Amino acid sequence: MAAALATMALLAGCATSSAQQAAPGPGPEEAHVHAEQPSIPAEQLRDGLLRLLEALHTQDMDPALVERSLGVQMGRVEGRDRVFGTYGPVDEGWNYSIDLVRRDDAEPYIDLYLFPDRLPGKRWVLTQCTLDPHAFANALRQAGWTVRDKPYWYVKAWYLHFERPILGSGGGVSGHVRFLYMGEEPDERQACMVGFRVHVGKWDLTP
Repeated sequence: MAAALATMALLAGCATSSAQQAAPGPGPEEAHVHAEQPSIPAEQLRDGLLRLLEALHTQDMDPALVERSLGVQMGRVEGRDRVFGTYGPVDEGWNYSIDLVRRDDAEPYIDLYLFPDRLPGKRWVLTQCTLDPHAFANALRQAGWTVRDKPYWYVKAWYLHFERPILGSGGGVSGHVRFLYMGEEPDERQACMVGFRVHVGKWDLTP
């Protein structure tokens, strides 16, 4: 699993002064240990991500928000004091891992990794994709997000950028979806979402 995570981990505004002055007190998730969660259906993961993105327009990015949005338990990652995470299987045959990374000099961000099991010879197990990246992008568009029309290739994956302003903030919520075409045969080359990153912060909204 570590090898798969390393393969999928690809490739983030300044922190606000208030965040630097007062670190939040420990919440319930900080007492939890980073541990595997029970299997969840792909629909729960998809809907949870959409709820999370919507909530980030009015709520702080913290482990409790991820828990409420996705219905999973976050915990502190051993040896990484400012990283909270969770992981587990998806009913449709893949696995997921979610990290929330807090930083002293910039806004926190959330990373999601999706990966299938592998067969001998590092071949992918071609089960049903957990999330279709294009269907997910269309759901974002329907919810009012701006999504790049065409994906771009960068460091071993295809990327779709998305963003949405927070009115009056001078910035907004932005991120990208990562995906690959799985399988070697033409009829197996299904686009499968393998990652997702989102952050909230200042960015230039002018054309």
